[in-house]
Amino acid sequence: MSVSNHISNKQIIDERVLQDIRDLMEADFPGLVERFIVDAGSLLDEIEDALAQDDAGRVHRAAHTLKASSASLGASALSECAKAFETMGRSGHLDGAADQFATAREQYRLVTELLEQRLRDAHPNIPSQD
Repeated sequence: MSVSNHISNKQIIDERVLQDIRDLMEADFPGLVERFIVDAGSLLDEIEDALAQDDAGRVHRAAHTLKASSASLGASALSECAKAFETMGRSGHLDGAADQFATAREQYRLVTELLEQRLRDAHPNIPSQD
């Protein structure tokens, strides 16, 4: 399923924020995006593992980092998911967090798909991760 069939691109990535960071990073932008994709995936894995172990502190720390890095690239829905986990982790109350994790994982998938598409559009020689 393509991104546009599920949620509008505007809801996934704030294109103005993405363009601002692209302008700032210039030739380093593809590396930044690739690093974000790897790191965000690792942070989601960390949150998932921490939820399974009922470790609120780990959830809080990983979610805090994911929230900030997602926001910096304009992935506001993913950042909001991370903010919810951060709040739960800080409070020590993880009730319902596991149920919400699927939403965060789906947002990550959509963000990744859109970012990879933006890289392919701007740099046709970059191979797809598919």
